[in-house]
Amino acid sequence: MKILIIGSSVLDHIRSADSFRFQPGGVFYTSAALSNLKNDTDEYFLCTGIEEQVIEIFQPAFEKFSLEYSKRVERIPRVHLTIHAEAERCEKFESINKKIDIPFSELHSFDAILINMISGFDIELGDLQLIRKSFKGLIYFDVHSLARGVGDSLVREFRPIPDFDLWSANIDIIQANENEIKCLSSKTDETEIAEELIASGVKILLVTKGENGADAYYTENGLSHIERMPADKTNVKNKVGCGDVFGAYFFKTYLESYDIIKSLKTAVAAGGQTTEIDAIDGIFKIKIENN
Repeated sequence: MKILIIGSSVLDHIRSADSFRFQPGGVFYTSAALSNLKNDTDEYFLCTGIEEQVIEIFQPAFEKFSLEYSKRVERIPRVHLTIHAEAERCEKFESINKKIDIPFSELHSFDAILINMISGFDIELGDLQLIRKSFKGLIYFDVHSLARGVGDSLVREFRPIPDFDLWSANIDIIQANENEIKCLSSKTDETEIAEELIASGVKILLVTKGENGADAYYTENGLSHIERMPADKTNVKNKVGCGDVFGAYFFKTYLESYDIIKSLKTAVAAGGQTTEIDAIDGIFKIKIENN
């Protein structure tokens, strides 16, 4: 299976009530999780920005990927994350890079593409439309920071995404969390938003809900379905990268099985294990039974 991952690499500065740490972030989490799932017949390609001075700390996640479509940049973004016990985290960027260069002429050779909107500026609407025009396989899209505007001093706050109906018309699977989902439509009810997105052509909508697991909205044989997958209780030590790991596990499991329930169960379990890691290399130790 030949897979392309598109998303920004960033350096995370993570602060909580009692700790501070500095570590690779952004598409690192997606890449690390997918590394766990790579088999001998898979080919992984990464389309991201690479800063030579810090590439070494990204290497554990990137070593199973071809970087021929990645581009050297002078500096990748630095992101300051403030983690709150009960509320959504606060995000502030030091800088936001230009959009990623996409190898449009090569897309036809891939089986699936995962786009993670780490900065929200990773690609533009026109790029997504051209990706869809150039590529007939599955497109998985993590909304991520596309749902956040750019405020004073590059503070990122949630806002309605302009023309998201044009984005969704080019996507097969959308992933969003409970706050991001509210930015995808003028509607406020989650089920109504899901119905609107499915009607636009989206095959599956995934809504991640932290300790409450995740929901999948989809149609099957012309009927609408909601699959709610609870999460096991975990000893939460980490709140960063859990959604990225969830997305990677759903994406790869679904590509191998086309089983929504199995994929959702696997993804929720992987995201749950990510909350229990003490250090970022714990992602490589995730083990899912019967995966």
